[in-house]
Amino acid sequence: MTRTLRLLIVDDNARVRRTIREVVSGLSPAVEECSDGDEVLARFEAFAPDFVLMDLRMARVDGIAAAAALHAAHPDARIIAVSDHDQDDVRRAAREAGMEAFVAKSDLLQLRRILTASTGRTGP
Repeated sequence: MTRTLRLLIVDDNARVRRTIREVVSGLSPAVEECSDGDEVLARFEAFAPDFVLMDLRMARVDGIAAAAALHAAHPDARIIAVSDHDQDDVRRAAREAGMEAFVAKSDLLQLRRILTASTGRTGP
């Protein structure tokens, strides 16, 4: 029996978190949320997600800083940037912080494709 895919959504906008949850529905019944980067490390350690789906621009701690701190504490953490800010320098900073992929919020179906390809799963 395979373990349930666990996802942590990190975004300061509740509507966006809901939308991401809808996009990944069917892939994982185990989804938790954070509303800012300052919550990520504690939630990651308590929940142990397979993937963190991280916004880049948040009020208290941005996704780049949160990803770097998470990756330093947990080098195997799998973090995917999910952002409206799709510039080359932003993508580069996300990669350098330990994020393995970048998904534009305008194409959230790409997120589903990445998760499916990364896990070989099609559902829970």
